[in-house]
Amino acid sequence: MLNLIEYKYIPNKSMYPIKLYKLLTLPVIRNFITYSCGAIVLRGITAMSSLVTVNILTVSEFGLLSIVNNFCALFPLFLNLGLRQVFGLEYFHHDSPSRRKLLLTIIQTYLIIAIPVFALLLYYQSQLNDYIFLGSASRTIVFVALIYCFMQFFSELYLQVLRYQCNARKLTIIQLSAASITIASTAVLVFYYNFKVLGVIASNLLGVLSIASMALYFYYKEVGFDSTSFTLPQLTKARYLLWLGLPFIPNIFFSWILSFGDRWVLAQMTNLHTVGIYTFADLASQIFQMTVLLPLSGSYVPYMLKQYAEKKESFQSIERKNLTIMWYAMGLMTIGVILGSLFIIHAGHYLLPSRVFIKYSESFQYIWFILMGNVLFMGTYFSSCYLVFKKRTWMILTTNIMAAVSNIGLNVLLIPTFNIYGCVFATLMANAIFFILTYALLVREHKHLQTSWKHRWYASLPNLMYEFKRSRLKKPNVIQRENFFTIVITSYNNCQYYRANLDSVLQQCYKNFNVIYIDDCSSDNTGRLVQNYIDRFDATHKITLLCNTSRNKKLANLYSAIHSCQDDSIIVELDGDDYLIDTQVLTRLNDEYNRSGAWTVYGNYINNPPELAQKLKLKTWCKKTPLWVIKHKAFRERVWHYSGLRTYYAWLFKQIRKEDLLIDGNFIPVFHDAATYYPILEMADENISWIKKPLLMRNIDSPLNDFKNIDTLIEKQVHKKVLQTPSYKSVQS
Repeated sequence: MLNLIEYKYIPNKSMYPIKLYKLLTLPVIRNFITYSCGAIVLRGITAMSSLVTVNILTVSEFGLLSIVNNFCALFPLFLNLGLRQVFGLEYFHHDSPSRRKLLLTIIQTYLIIAIPVFALLLYYQSQLNDYIFLGSASRTIVFVALIYCFMQFFSELYLQVLRYQCNARKLTIIQLSAASITIASTAVLVFYYNFKVLGVIASNLLGVLSIASMALYFYYKEVGFDSTSFTLPQLTKARYLLWLGLPFIPNIFFSWILSFGDRWVLAQMTNLHTVGIYTFADLASQIFQMTVLLPLSGSYVPYMLKQYAEKKESFQSIERKNLTIMWYAMGLMTIGVILGSLFIIHAGHYLLPSRVFIKYSESFQYIWFILMGNVLFMGTYFSSCYLVFKKRTWMILTTNIMAAVSNIGLNVLLIPTFNIYGCVFATLMANAIFFILTYALLVREHKHLQTSWKHRWYASLPNLMYEFKRSRLKKPNVIQRENFFTIVITSYNNCQYYRANLDSVLQQCYKNFNVIYIDDCSSDNTGRLVQNYIDRFDATHKITLLCNTSRNKKLANLYSAIHSCQDDSIIVELDGDDYLIDTQVLTRLNDEYNRSGAWTVYGNYINNPPELAQKLKLKTWCKKTPLWVIKHKAFRERVWHYSGLRTYYAWLFKQIRKEDLLIDGNFIPVFHDAATYYPILEMADENISWIKKPLLMRNIDSPLNDFKNIDTLIEKQVHKKVLQTPSYKSVQS
């Protein structure tokens, strides 16, 4: 689906069928169409079954069936305590073996909770019948309904696994097979044996059992059973899963309020006739959910979660494409809703029986507003993908609560004045609030994803509060000491630039430093020229020159040099063609380390020469790190803002795992600054400081600049490895 935003106009009309074919064969589009068609067929089967069942059951029996069905729909959502949703949160954060362990732990945790609850409800079956089923259900109906609720967890969990595996065809076939079993069972139990309500509930149970049986079969075939399958889960794991799933329990309630609360308020403040008119108009919403929202949640959401997990691109790049698709999808759906609404208004009397049209013709004027609310609700599927991947469950719950409360409040305010229009407007505005809140949270998580909306103040607010809190704390007396700096200069073929480079270092007013200059087997005599410079200015006490006999590349040289330094040395990275901006750079760095107590300090830079920077349209990629990035260790998900002068304690660098810097046994050839500095930032946690004033002149005139000599295949390989490397844990001081 990401290819949609790269779709280009091609004048050759004969290519259109080919392009359309390629578009339709994209996995995410194919899965969406499969889910949508499957949902239509399933809804058709259910509708036909219901129509036939209505003719056999009495009105009272049909009412009892409605109550039992509602119970069977809602109670399993509370019984699983959010464990199914937790599986969705955790799935894309694990590899295949870990997913199997996760699945087993979730099933074990569910059984430990659900079996006692099931037994307790069986024991108090009569009370359950009195309070829930109004004393109208037999003991057998209650028993079958409870078994249905208990078993539904396993069938839904298996369908969820298939959904996250993007196996839409298999999932749809299984659902249609289960529906066929349900229909056949209904024909036998209801029409032949005349079991009526019990026959319908038992048929539904057989459909669920068929899916659960298939799940058991495939689990045994692919994983098998061993002694661990029948042991209790670890308490810490179970507690973690239950805590993560806790927000989903109230979330179910508030989702119901957002979806159906308006109907309840409308019934309380008007009459059932008004509710009927609104409910008929809301059938358009149900069709939209069936053909768009459910397929979207089954195809696109897992696709995006997989994109985040694989990190084939940077998070900001993936999210930019996601938001682009969101705006396109919402725009196209808005156009579709307008055209569809006009068609229904003008052609409704042709589509419906005359009796139905006369009875519900008033409903048509509300359809556009109801569907636009659904379009806004669809937007939350896109804007919440990243929040779901980062497990921001409490944030999502908060937005749901605010939207649901807004829905009820607006309905109460508007219905007395505007009647059904008040209800429609209230629901539309509640969905708009829900969308804006999720989008605002996404901006808060990704400050760099700001679009035309000015959310900067919203994203900056937590940082301002944090800085204010820190300013209120009593700071210890700043100890003025002279830290020891080691300037590591990595150089290759810099005969034109070595003089300015070394002059900027040796002319520093701050003198407590040394230099390790590494010439990486230059072919232009850089090493010999540097040696002559050292001899001429008698700098042997300051500069250690290392001349390689073969090319090792920058990261290998940097790694060996820093590991030869004392742990308390502060490393200053400097390329052989760059230079320090003035004589006070080390002084400013020393003051900042003393003032902030930081473990790493990075500073701004200027591209030089400026006219070339303007011609190449090069930006300065060095900014302060927001608090949310530090707290969530989201450095690898953010735009790279650390291209300036990077400094840090040697002991911090030495804790980087060597294997994280290697590809195929060799040190990473490009993107090495990110490979080393991401771990340093993650380990430093809040002990990070930034100097806004430029400290470095970055030479962009050299023919050896990285951005001029990029092998795209190697860059993609390295980029993927660096972004997929797990975040480092914070180091305790």
